[in-house]
Amino acid sequence: MTTMAATKSKEELQAEIGAQEGQLLASVTELVKIDSAFAETKIIQRFDDSLSKHNDQVAEEKKQRDAKKVADLEIMGSDAESEDEYSMQKAAQLADIAWREKWALRREKKIAEAVKVALKEKRDKVKNVMAGASKLFAVLNSEIGGDESGEPKPDTSADSIEVVETSTKLSTAQQELTKAITETEKYKKECQKLKKDLTNHKTQVKAAFDGDGPAKVDDEKKAHPMTPADIIASKLKEAYFPEQLLSISQVFSVLQSLKPEDAALAFCLREIAKHQGRLVEVVYKDKTRKEQVKKLKEQNKGLKEEVKDLEEEVEELKEDTKEHANTKVSLDAAKKEAAKFELVAIGLKQELLNKDPLFKVGVTVRVGFMEAVKRTWVNGDLMIVRGDPDKDIIIAKNDAVHRANFLADKSLFTLGILKHQGEMDDFKYVYKVSNRDEASGRPLIIHNLWGSMVACYFKTAHTHDKVKDDNFEKLYNDCRGLFEKYRKEIPGAEATKKFASCSTVGGKIAVMEGILADTIKKEQKRLRGGQQY
Repeated sequence: MTTMAATKSKEELQAEIGAQEGQLLASVTELVKIDSAFAETKIIQRFDDSLSKHNDQVAEEKKQRDAKKVADLEIMGSDAESEDEYSMQKAAQLADIAWREKWALRREKKIAEAVKVALKEKRDKVKNVMAGASKLFAVLNSEIGGDESGEPKPDTSADSIEVVETSTKLSTAQQELTKAITETEKYKKECQKLKKDLTNHKTQVKAAFDGDGPAKVDDEKKAHPMTPADIIASKLKEAYFPEQLLSISQVFSVLQSLKPEDAALAFCLREIAKHQGRLVEVVYKDKTRKEQVKKLKEQNKGLKEEVKDLEEEVEELKEDTKEHANTKVSLDAAKKEAAKFELVAIGLKQELLNKDPLFKVGVTVRVGFMEAVKRTWVNGDLMIVRGDPDKDIIIAKNDAVHRANFLADKSLFTLGILKHQGEMDDFKYVYKVSNRDEASGRPLIIHNLWGSMVACYFKTAHTHDKVKDDNFEKLYNDCRGLFEKYRKEIPGAEATKKFASCSTVGGKIAVMEGILADTIKKEQKRLRGGQQY
C-alpha cells in the first residue's frame, strides 16, 4: 500500500505550524486593538474640555467687569461717566471669535494627525498579519504539495480598513486548512496502524502458505502454471490488495470461487472482510480531506482576488484623500472669509440696533406730518384742507417731537451725530443722567417722565405748578433711590426684575404720569389754546 511522503516529522510540522499560528494570532490581536475612532474621540474630548474652560473664563471675565461697573457706580454715583461699555463688549466678542476660529482649526488638525497615526499603525499591523499568513500558508502548502507560486502577497498599501477584514478571512481559511491537515495526519496514523495489523496477518498467511517448505512450492510452480488464484496466494504474502494485478472486486470474486476446505484462503477471506470497512472509511475520509483542501485553495484564490480589488480601492482612496486635502484648504479659506463677514454682520446688526429708536421717531414724525397738512387752525377753529386727517397719527407725531425719548437721544451719541461736551451737558440736563447710562423697563420710563417734564419747563420760572413740580421731583427721587438700593443688594438683572415687580414703585410712577399729563395740557393751552390735534 502506498503512503504520503513527508520531509518532516509530525512533531516538527506541528511545532512549526503552532509557532506560525501564534505569531499570526498575535499580529491579528494587535491589529484589532488599534481603533482610529477612539483616538479621534480622545482628541475631541480634550478640545471640548478646553472649550468648556474657555467659556468659563469668558463668563468669569464678564462677571468681573459687571462687578467692577457696579462698584464704580457705588463709589462715583449713577451719574459718573464710564468707558464705552459697547466698545468693550464688542472687543471681547471679537477676541472670543478669533479664539474659537483658532480652536476649530487646531481641533481639525489634531484629529487628522491622530487618525493618520492610527492608520499608519494599522497599516504596519496589517503588513505583519499578511506576512504571518504568508509564512503559515507556505508551510502548509509545502506539506500538502500545493502551488507555492500562488502564495498570497502581503498588502503593502494597507490604507483601507477592509484589508483587515480580508486578512481575518485569510487567517480563518489558513486555520481551517491547518485543521484539515491535522485530521489528515490523524487518519494517516490510523492507516499506518492498519498497515501494521495487515503486516502481522501477512506473516500469519505467509506461514500458512509456506507450511510445506520452499522446495515443494518451487517444484509445484515448475510442474503447474500459475492460475489467478495462485497469483493471489503469492501476492497475499506481501500485501492484501495487489492493485497492480487485480481490483478488490476481482480479488473477492476469485477467493469466493475457491474451495471452502482451504483453510489458508478462508483465513485470508475473513481478514480481508474484517478490514475492508475500516479501509474504505479511511479512503473516503482521505478523499474528503483532499476535497476540503481543494476547496480551501479555491477560497484562497478568491481571497487573493479580493486583496487585489482592495489594493485598487486603496489607490482610489489615496486619490480621494488628495482631493479631500485640497477641499480642506478651500474650506479653511472659506471659514476665514466667513469669520470676516460675521464680524461685519455683527457690526451692522449693532448699528441697526443703535439706529432703530431714531428710525421709529423719524417714521412717526414724517407719517404725522403727512396727516397734519390735511388740516389747519384759523382763529382757534379747525379747518380741514383735504381728506380725513387721522387724529391719533397727528398726536403721535406731536408726542415724538415734544416728549422725551431716552433711547433715541442716546443713539445720537452712540452713532456720533452728537459728540461735543456741550451736547452731553444738554442730555444730562434733560434726563438727569449721562448719555452713557443704560436703561430699560421702569428705569427707562422714569427717565422719559423726567425728560418730558423738563420739556414743559419743569422747575423753571415758566413752570405751571410749583407744588406739583416738587411732588413730582420727590416721587422721582424716591424711585431712583429705591432702584439704587436694589442694585447694591442684588447683582445684575435681578435688581431690575425686583424693581419692575415692586408695587410701591408702580404706584409712584402712576402718580408721576398723572402729573405729567396735567402739565402737558397746561403747556398745550399756553402754546395754542389747549389744542393738540
